[in-house]
Amino acid sequence: MVHVDGFHELQYFGGDVSSVVIEEHQEAFKDAENTNFGLVDIVASDLYSQNSAIRGIFDRRDVNGVVVVVRQLMQHLSRVECLQVLLNFKELASKTQTPVYVMLTTYLRGNGNEDEEYLLATGHKINLFKYPFCVKDPISMVYDGVPDMFLGLWKVEEEGILGAFDATRTCL
Repeated sequence: MVHVDGFHELQYFGGDVSSVVIEEHQEAFKDAENTNFGLVDIVASDLYSQNSAIRGIFDRRDVNGVVVVVRQLMQHLSRVECLQVLLNFKELASKTQTPVYVMLTTYLRGNGNEDEEYLLATGHKINLFKYPFCVKDPISMVYDGVPDMFLGLWKVEEEGILGAFDATRTCL
């Protein structure tokens, strides 16, 4: 994030499930204004209620929206956990009047969506456009520097970011 133009002008919250990572970032950015870090479990619980700093960002009325960047995480989660993350964003958007956008890593040619066996450390190539995710088309896609890996930007709306399914849960 420090390489993003205007980063120091943004209100930034960095979350992780590792207290060690949080402590390292708190130390590294201790002098940075508008920058907070805290523990977040993006899979298991209500994102809005987890941390007062998160609520503070989403409750601001002077912003046009909030972007949640989830880079290189989904490939380290199971299929069920990935679906829960997408549902958690929908829940988050329903609790705030601030528009919510998400940036998620996806592979375009890879399809590790059906992999039951994968190494947590190396993950699997989740393709959010294929079953069972079938996300709708993003606002934008950017190459993430690794072959076939991209960051997509979606606006989370009432239906979340999931696309349409037919009766057999295949992507339309």
